[in-house]
Amino acid sequence: MEGSGSAPELNLKEERSFIRDIAITVEAIIQEGDIFHLLSQRQWQGWLDYVNEDMNQNISQIISRMLFDVASKVT
Repeated sequence: MEGSGSAPELNLKEERSFIRDIAITVEAIIQEGDIFHLLSQRQWQGWLDYVNEDMNQNISQIISRMLFDVASKVT
């Protein structure tokens, strides 16, 4: 899952700063009972790559079915 144009990995200092900034931003909108999960940038990018790959495959299948349906109606 690595590669494929993913964002560069952050060093520890940059990642700590990034997480701190997120925590400060989210602090204003959190409510009691909310659940959060901490992920590294690599884990998040891997998840995005996985989801987008699945979505792209589904879109390709839908387009193929649509084209087949159109072609079968024309003939």
